[in-house]
Amino acid sequence: LGWRKGGKGTVCLEPDGCLWRRIDDSVRNPGGVNGWMAAENTFSMPFISYLARFILNNDERWVGWWKLRQEALPPGFTALQIHKQLNQDLGRFAASVEYGLADYVGMPGVERLAEELVSAYGDRGPEVQRQLALLMALQGGDKQASTAIQRLLEASEVREAPAKPQTAVNWQNAIREKTTGKFLTRTDPPPLLPVAVPIFRNDVGIYSLPVSPGFEDFGVRAYLPVKRERRLDINIYAAFALSGLVGCSATHAAVT
Repeated sequence: LGWRKGGKGTVCLEPDGCLWRRIDDSVRNPGGVNGWMAAENTFSMPFISYLARFILNNDERWVGWWKLRQEALPPGFTALQIHKQLNQDLGRFAASVEYGLADYVGMPGVERLAEELVSAYGDRGPEVQRQLALLMALQGGDKQASTAIQRLLEASEVREAPAKPQTAVNWQNAIREKTTGKFLTRTDPPPLLPVAVPIFRNDVGIYSLPVSPGFEDFGVRAYLPVKRERRLDINIYAAFALSGLVGCSATHAAVT
């Protein structure tokens, strides 16, 4: 995924700080070898969608991309039209995130991803650290980076599980009000969970939120990722000119 390193990824090839690459055709097939199912065998959909939101709030490269999508909105769009368009953009970005997560397989992949996220974003203060912990707690017990969560949180920030049923109902409403039920706007990044959402830990050291978000609670992942036209630089134009020269020469030689 090329996490933040001084504002740019470690394997970035473009001036915008992002690695753009051609995705093979299997990305269109949910059951393909490199399709969506590869990542979903390891990561839950709430985790994938929330990671997309987290990146759009904390990675300079993609914060800029989101602002460009907001600036591209027609001036006359209503609040509902703005939300629908940006929700589509968010879904495409989640698709790109999911495709990248295919490189993180099984529990070793979960732990490696957690280490990379903490290394890339863990220096941004307590609020971002807690958001990382909330993100990781969205993973089930057998695929959870519990050691990383423990490092991100103070002991006083963790409550004993299970939560009381009424607590779950109250937080479900709060989460919907602050995130899933909140419109995307021209000016703000996709909303994240309130930092006050409690994190519970059971007697075997597994962390959880007071509610289990649904499959599409943080957005609907699209079936095509973010895309853009390839940048045309001097090398590409030179290649065009050379191919034209060769083609014309061959044609001239053939007819004379």
